Amino acid sequence: MIENEYTNWKNQIIEKYGEKYGNMILLRKVQIGMTKEMCSESWGNPYDINTTSVNGKTSEQWVYENDSYLYFDNGILTAVQN
Repeated sequence: MIENEYTNWKNQIIEKYGEKYGNMILLRKVQIGMTKEMCSESWGNPYDINTTSVNGKTSEQWVYENDSYLYFDNGILTAVQN
């Protein structure tokens, strides 16, 4: 990616998600409270997704090839396992 393209991408990410989350995404980090979209921007698409639904509440486990896992409740990151 040439410098100008990177600068444009960086600015779009920060504009879309705000400075705090935008900078985390640029550093390829995740934090409890991020949305699935933010996590996907940061870590990419998971290798597999396991879904559980109980009493109207949907939980997901995102599985990554590096033995890392992200856990979501109703679309919000609630736990990270490395």
